[in-house]
Amino acid sequence: MRRLSVLLCLALATTPHLATAAGEVLLNQPESVVFDAPRNRYLVSNFADGNIVQIDADLNQAYFDTTLTRIAGLFIEDDTLYVASNLDPWVGLVGYDLTADTLSLFIPIPESTLLNDLTTDDAGNMYVTDYWDTKVFQVDLGAQTYEIFALDGLLDPNGIVYDAPHDRVIVTSHFAGYPLQGISLADGSVSNVVTTSIPSQDGLGRDAVGNFYTSSWYFNAVFRYDPDFASAPVLVSDGHSGPADIYVDALNHILCVPNFHTNTVEFIPLEPTGVPAGEGAASFTLADNYPEPFNATTTIAYELANTTHVRLDVLDGRGRRLETLVDGLRPAGAHRIAWSSRDLPSGVYFYRLVAEGRAATRKMVMVK
Repeated sequence: MRRLSVLLCLALATTPHLATAAGEVLLNQPESVVFDAPRNRYLVSNFADGNIVQIDADLNQAYFDTTLTRIAGLFIEDDTLYVASNLDPWVGLVGYDLTADTLSLFIPIPESTLLNDLTTDDAGNMYVTDYWDTKVFQVDLGAQTYEIFALDGLLDPNGIVYDAPHDRVIVTSHFAGYPLQGISLADGSVSNVVTTSIPSQDGLGRDAVGNFYTSSWYFNAVFRYDPDFASAPVLVSDGHSGPADIYVDALNHILCVPNFHTNTVEFIPLEPTGVPAGEGAASFTLADNYPEPFNATTTIAYELANTTHVRLDVLDGRGRRLETLVDGLRPAGAHRIAWSSRDLPSGVYFYRLVAEGRAATRKMVMVK
């Protein structure tokens, strides 16, 4: 049954409470993250307290809004930030006008139990998973109405992403084998797309070339599938702590991983071609740095199968290049190079090796 939404007059007048807090950690069980490109900031939802936190280009955190009480998924469409809100008095879909940073709409979905992740199609519809009640809602954003879109054949749907070439949305599942399931936009029918054997999947994302990414709390890792799910999943990044609704920033080629248990968000560089860390082993291998974690200096080692041109960069926590350590022809065999952090602050950094059209990226932690 399709229901009309109710716009709250009070909500329309609400302005997010922006409060800068330089150096302070405001994340509290971060669940979802999106990139607001016109304003060059990331927005992160706090599941525990309902606050939305913004992270600027220098990784400073500030409150974007403190109105809501418990929230999960975030999605940006046409300068509106949509939020899956799931605790009274805000149970439903909340929208913020990002041009003015104001809370601009509220579509109540009172029969939902835990609205989780969001995605949109090309026809003005938003799809919202209800994790606890095992269903997916379809919201007509223009008419501000909703209905139950899919119910039968699902089990604890969490992450959701739009798959335009196949006219479907894809959701995670807790059935045996942990399949990714496709829901046809034509008739709402559910089918298994691929059996992953990856337990406790949470978020789904997609990059600029169509690869799918899924996070797993069981492995504390993120895996990648090719656009057609033709090959086995590739490990992209591990060592996380409750990786929730991951997000692929296609503009900057960054994989964003909110760590639910440690109140952090990791920004992991991806290659513009969509090649994730760990591939390219046939032409080279990139080892873990040592010591790790390190204080001021660490050593990076790699091995080449052939004489080839190599570029080795050090990146900051937002994936921006800090320094190029190698950029030139190197012979086959083992190589080592030391990197000194100089006056850089403690935190997470990355090093990325590109050779023969392939790339690998690894994380390193500096503690002073």
